[in-house]
Amino acid sequence: MAQLLLISEKSITGNDNRQVDDIVGVFDDVHQFSDREKEVFTILKVPETTSLVLSQLPKTLFVFKANTMKWTTEAPEEKEAWRDAAGNICDIVVKPAFKARWEDNTVKENFSRYPENSTILIQA
Repeated sequence: MAQLLLISEKSITGNDNRQVDDIVGVFDDVHQFSDREKEVFTILKVPETTSLVLSQLPKTLFVFKANTMKWTTEAPEEKEAWRDAAGNICDIVVKPAFKARWEDNTVKENFSRYPENSTILIQA
């Protein structure tokens, strides 16, 4: 069993793009949360193991665009990207405050919440 520390209405600041039910952290069921965490965040116990939930969190990667195939002193272009459900590697234009959220009893990625993040850099 795992415990999820989730963004709640009380933890929305307006300073970034966090949203209710974004996953702040994943903890073992024996973890003791502070009174402040209990006050500000939603704590949700889920039947999945901590390692299973962590394995479901989306991963970002860095992609590179080389300008030439010849030796050069020019550095390649580098950007952070994410992998969508179809396996495409997509650009991150708007970086969510947290990579994932808890919705419909499962982990869901947050990158697709922003249409700007739908540009495919590498087709699956």
